[in-house]
Amino acid sequence: MVTFTKVMVHHHWGWLLGALVPIALGIGCDTAKPKPSPPQLCPSADPTACYKVGVKRMNGVPKQAAVAFARACTGEVAAACHQLGVLYAEGRGVARDTARAAQLYQQACQGGSAAGCASLAALFDRAGAAQDRRKAMSLWDSACGLGHMPSCDVVAGALANGRYLKADKSRAISLWEQACRAGVQSACASLGLNLLVGDKQVKKNPKRGEQLLVKACNAGHAAACKDLGGLHLGGALKHSSKKRGVTLLTNACNLGDAEGCNALGVAHAQGLGVTQNSAAAAKLFRRACDGQSLTGCFNLAIAYANGDGVTRDRARAGALLAANCDAGHQDSCSALKK
Repeated sequence: MVTFTKVMVHHHWGWLLGALVPIALGIGCDTAKPKPSPPQLCPSADPTACYKVGVKRMNGVPKQAAVAFARACTGEVAAACHQLGVLYAEGRGVARDTARAAQLYQQACQGGSAAGCASLAALFDRAGAAQDRRKAMSLWDSACGLGHMPSCDVVAGALANGRYLKADKSRAISLWEQACRAGVQSACASLGLNLLVGDKQVKKNPKRGEQLLVKACNAGHAAACKDLGGLHLGGALKHSSKKRGVTLLTNACNLGDAEGCNALGVAHAQGLGVTQNSAAAAKLFRRACDGQSLTGCFNLAIAYANGDGVTRDRARAGALLAANCDAGHQDSCSALKK
């Protein structure tokens, strides 16, 4: 449990002293009135009122918001502890302090703040170690239980893949359903893809699956556009259209999905739904690689090795494959051995 020092605000009362004027001048002395004290930041003793003040001033006057949130947090308003943590994490109104932010997130989580649990989970996840990510997943699960739907989406993904949580596809589908109904488009996309593919634990429903992917793509979820485009190119839908697939992959790539750029590059390289163009393919592979797609980097390396759409450069190809291999891309490791 984190202990916070109560924040006190001291008011300094200034007094104006009347100037002493020589009596010989025949002018009397007027006593100046004291300046009124500035209004208190949180006039109410109610911690919830201080929290509301903090919310109003968080963007405009973050320093004052920090004071208000600190008072409310001391008054056991969990949401205030979380918001104060956000200020410390971002260095707004207070000096940036990730350790302090973590303490505040933990207090918020223990006080029942779903957002506090989710923010603390994100800190653990960024730490990178396996034990930290398992802790992160446990916290996301807690946040989900408290009603934080984006956390339910994260937990569902872990349950579906059996990573950091015991595999449970049925529960994953249930959580994706909840999150999708709450408007989490990434959950709609995952649910849609699983309904399209189906397996022993998921009853196949291609029509609804496609509808969910279309909905998520139209809402700007890049991965949904990428998956839907791949399904069209692969002929997995009853009305598959390679041209439509290219359009969807273009949307995904423009929305910043690196794997979408890679898939679009493959379409250009193979002439799927578009005129074959090795130069255009190489540019897309480079864009995918710049976006951290290992597959994109692999395809770019092969393009350099063979001179497909770019000037042949075996040294650059080797460097790309080596970096990819170090990152765990097995096809790159195999290519280096040849």
